[in-house]
Amino acid sequence: MDVNVECTHGVVVAESSSFMADNSNENHWAPPGDKDAVGSGYKGLHVLNTLTKNKDAFVPKNGNRVNWYICGPTVYDSAHLGHARAYLSFDIIRRILEDYFGYDVHAVMNITDVDDKIILRARQNYLFDEYKAAALVGSVPDVAADIAAAIEGYGFEAKAAELAEQETPESVAKAKLLAATKSSAEAGLASLAADGGAGEAIDAARDVLAVWLDAAKGASVTDLDIFAAHTRKYETEYLEDMEALGVRPPHALTRVSEYVDEIIEMTAKIVERGLGYVSNGSVYFATGSFMDAGHVYAKLAPEMRDNAKALAEGEGALAADSSSEKRSLADFALWKASKAGEPAWDSPWGRGRPGWHIECSAMAGAILGDHLDIHGGGVDLKFPHHDNELAQSEAYFGCHQWTSYFLHAGHLHIHGSKMSKSLKNFQTIREALESYSARQIRLLFLLHSWEGGLDYSNNSMQHAKDMEKKLREFFLNVSTLVREETPARSQKWGDAEVALESAIAAATADVDAALKDSFDTPKTMHVLADLISAVNVYRSAVGDAGVKSYLLMQAARFVARILGVFGVIDPLYATVETGFGFGSGALAGTGDAGSSSVVVEILTTLSKFRDAVRAGARAKASPGELLALCDELRDEILPELGVRLEDRDTGVAIVKLDDRETLLAERDERRAARAAREANAAAKAAARAAEQAARDARDSTPPADFFRLPEFDGQFSAFDDGGMPTADADGEPLKKSKLKNLTKQLKTHVKKHNKWLARQ
Repeated sequence: MDVNVECTHGVVVAESSSFMADNSNENHWAPPGDKDAVGSGYKGLHVLNTLTKNKDAFVPKNGNRVNWYICGPTVYDSAHLGHARAYLSFDIIRRILEDYFGYDVHAVMNITDVDDKIILRARQNYLFDEYKAAALVGSVPDVAADIAAAIEGYGFEAKAAELAEQETPESVAKAKLLAATKSSAEAGLASLAADGGAGEAIDAARDVLAVWLDAAKGASVTDLDIFAAHTRKYETEYLEDMEALGVRPPHALTRVSEYVDEIIEMTAKIVERGLGYVSNGSVYFATGSFMDAGHVYAKLAPEMRDNAKALAEGEGALAADSSSEKRSLADFALWKASKAGEPAWDSPWGRGRPGWHIECSAMAGAILGDHLDIHGGGVDLKFPHHDNELAQSEAYFGCHQWTSYFLHAGHLHIHGSKMSKSLKNFQTIREALESYSARQIRLLFLLHSWEGGLDYSNNSMQHAKDMEKKLREFFLNVSTLVREETPARSQKWGDAEVALESAIAAATADVDAALKDSFDTPKTMHVLADLISAVNVYRSAVGDAGVKSYLLMQAARFVARILGVFGVIDPLYATVETGFGFGSGALAGTGDAGSSSVVVEILTTLSKFRDAVRAGARAKASPGELLALCDELRDEILPELGVRLEDRDTGVAIVKLDDRETLLAERDERRAARAAREANAAAKAAARAAEQAARDARDSTPPADFFRLPEFDGQFSAFDDGGMPTADADGEPLKKSKLKNLTKQLKTHVKKHNKWLARQ
């Protein structure tokens, strides 16, 4: 990195700079270039820019090339869908930039493998595993005493009181989690008292034990391989998750641990320029000096500039009270003096490690230089992380506009709260992919604006699945109709064809407008759905035997092209044979052997079906029995081969090559629905049988014993020789009106009893 390079993009620090607007955040952004200039790279696109809170014309600094830095994961645990919200959203935007607008995007993403969260989690996991192993072989004197001490030291009461004062949905969720943590630890302690196993008790108290062990022994963890092994594990998981989601890899992947030299050099340059200072072996960024030099601090979130809580969180969980070391509360660490139990590197200021914010500045600058066209990250990183990045980089490069466009992906919510590890309300990407396909998750994101909140629920995922089904049916129908067309079919256009062509043209224009409007994928998906509806209207108007396949293909290719841009389908396989990427593609195969085996399988199935029909005909089977064989072929057998057979009113079925797993899932749903209907019918039949049995038991009672049935218990105390009651429960003679009513009941019973006798 050339420390002498001045930012050739923005305005170099100068008293006359128009950027100097009393640090009020006004006039702090300038268009990167003249969008109307020849070779400007402007293509009509406007993007929602967090720096301005407006949709600004997108003008890359260097023509068609787009330099984009994305804040990557802090690899201290498994990635969850909240992380996927940012990375999958940015993958969609990147694909639009590259495959729709034709930009040459150079994407760089970091892996944060040096961070307070990582240090804590790696130490805690290591110490906990070590403790449990020792306990299981009897090397821990008193596990119960340790758990009790861990519970006592966790500070449940103080934490609960602090959360109660906040009165926010997040604090309520954290309070519930806190209570669950305490309950689990206490249950583990109780199980030991009841002679339970140490392993189960230790696992139940894991959260409190890990914190307690780290407080006592964290400083003794000095082996850097412990931290490296931890981060490599979760980095590998993350990259595998991104591949499973179909996210394009960046052009460069940077790890903090491999850029420490660049971080030290950037820090030194900032200090040399008078915008940073050394204090007790740490180095801090001087926000006051930065603003005095004509810069604006907290461009992205000026309202958060003095937020003590946010500023403290930005310094990390391991940061001690550094207020005495700082000139100002807003100053932040560029370089941290390492304490015992923390990774450390040699530096001009002593052994230490990078501050969180400068890590991204140094890595982005090392690869992309003194200017970024786009910087992306989750909305929760806006302040202080991204604002501090901007300040450091502008201080280092000596400019006022290091980044032209800041994109912030919205939160992903579950049950009304932000999905996060701190709330333990997350679902890992791998867990999500056990329930839904990568395509369905991508469709979910496409149906919501990238910058807004997104609620992850069964309901929202059902909308994504419904869209997938709509698209699949459209492409498979088009593929079938195209295959069915014969040279003899008329190609003359009528009003229906003209109307469909107009709908295709309108959809093309509307999609273009939507994508130019800050990558509006929900609007785009709506336009595609409307075009599919227009195709269905056309089919109804002319009938499947009258459709013009060239026109259908025009519509299908356009929809497939946009879905290919979005990463929903692979354009290489968007053919009629594969149902435009939504069918099984089995017959297309990946080679002659593969396709031959599938053909043989299908022919064998048809041969068996023919044998069954012939056998039924010879046995003089009824039409219903033969139709049942046809239904079995359609519903049970062909789905195994990835073939969907749909009956039509014309009497000619539609054959579709569909995704086998989808067909089998639909078959399982039909079976489950049929089983539920049968179970419901059986339950009703059993209830009817029970009711009939109860009636038969009553009707079989001899008339003389009728009023001695359980339903009359406690009502009468005396009876005549025929079994008729004569006195009530208290021994009082029955009134005439009562005797009249009882006589009527007995006569009715006698009739039922006689009918019962006749049935025997």
